[in-house]
Amino acid sequence: MCLALPYRITEMLASNQALAEGPEGVRTISTALIEGLGPGDYVIVAYGAAIREVDAEEAAKIVEIWEELQQA
Repeated sequence: MCLALPYRITEMLASNQALAEGPEGVRTISTALIEGLGPGDYVIVAYGAAIREVDAEEAAKIVEIWEELQQA
């Protein structure tokens, strides 16, 4: 099963890649599917790719729910 989780972009890299920080730590993600992203933007990441941009509030809600599921 793959979960799509929110990550905050911390650094843009070459070739449509970025460093992003999220619930599972720091990872390199693909930003090829979304134009105009930059450091500080929040995205939903699935299979190593940013698939949708979200705001900080929505990202926090998703992380909160994910953490509750981890405790169950």
